[in-house]
Amino acid sequence: MTSKSTLKQRSERSCVAKLLKIRAKLATVGTLEAPQSRKYAVKIYRIVSRLSSDIDEWQTFCEHPEWASEKRKPQPGKHKGDPPLRFAIKFAVGFGPNASGSWVRTFNGLLLGAWSERLVSAKVDEHVKGIQEDKHTKAAAARDKRRENSTQTVKLTPSRFSKPLLAKEGEHYVKAELKITVQSGQKTVFEIAGLGRKALKSFGLLKLEKPKPAKKPTSAGK
Repeated sequence: MTSKSTLKQRSERSCVAKLLKIRAKLATVGTLEAPQSRKYAVKIYRIVSRLSSDIDEWQTFCEHPEWASEKRKPQPGKHKGDPPLRFAIKFAVGFGPNASGSWVRTFNGLLLGAWSERLVSAKVDEHVKGIQEDKHTKAAAARDKRRENSTQTVKLTPSRFSKPLLAKEGEHYVKAELKITVQSGQKTVFEIAGLGRKALKSFGLLKLEKPKPAKKPTSAGK
């Protein structure tokens, strides 16, 4: 005869109990960062590997009362339709309006490929890490591309050349010497370090020299 303490221990070690424990941990997380999503993804995969191969565990999981109000729910017996992994992820994240649909999509994205390949649990951590690194690389490349194609705000440092230029309304086409400084965060600073002679004259920065009087011709023989 099985004692109550033994039944309790079995219940605590059950797949349902472990998924509920993950749910409780996730409830304390504000933002699911990459290290955390990787950690819990690996745990969910290990649990569902056991869940899908143990008839009794799967039966208990399917009969959990929280599935009652769900349209799509796991069915006892053979796994039909959605793989057990999807149901396990849904169960781990939770039900109702407070459950994060984005977290469900995150875990599905990290694990469905491994599940379809029937990857052993020991290799899932490396698999998830590879997906996250690839995603990070693509996101960085996309940000760089957007930055290259976007209109950037630049700062013009005041100088003795810029002040009269900015004080005069209209479009100005001038030859200028620019000092360009690119700071962190792709912030670009310009300084007009010099202007062409024509621009200097136009903005009153170059005084016109008075022509020197011509020399009087000297008489030959004197």
